[in-house]
Amino acid sequence: GLESLDLMQFHGIGYRAGDVEAVYDEGLIEWAEEQRSQGVFRYIGFTGHTDPKPMIEMIERGFPWDTIQLPINIADHHRDVSFEKDVMPLALENNIGILGMKTNCFGELGKSGIASPVEGLRYAMSLPVSTVVSGIDTLKILEENLSLFHNFIAMNNEELSEIRDRAKGRSEE
Repeated sequence: GLESLDLMQFHGIGYRAGDVEAVYDEGLIEWAEEQRSQGVFRYIGFTGHTDPKPMIEMIERGFPWDTIQLPINIADHHRDVSFEKDVMPLALENNIGILGMKTNCFGELGKSGIASPVEGLRYAMSLPVSTVVSGIDTLKILEENLSLFHNFIAMNNEELSEIRDRAKGRSEE
């Protein structure tokens, strides 16, 4: 049977005003630490899906998070406050494992013609992440992802710049 979970995450920080305060000031961290001490789960993290600012605050308030899960895609790179440019470096400075997600911009990347979903996934995997979570809803996508994983070569700086340039002016705030 299932004895414990590896990772417990506070989900969707920033969806609601006051999320950061709720985690820090209403006993949620203490609850999580107690559960961890009892062996219910090993690691404590949080996710953010829309706004980088509350994620920055979650890190800056000082709890030693094990992981952070955040969107990593070429459109985000051009935002004024970006998950990639503002949250990731802070996570790395604080030794927080980075789980990337939404590499296909909620399915919009492939439809836009800016880049293929596989390019979006390769882009995220080329950044300093621990792992990337990929939504898979067809066998074709699974096969494309497996091919990428088995033959993975990180994008070099030139490739990263080129794919970012394709997305200029397309970011969603």
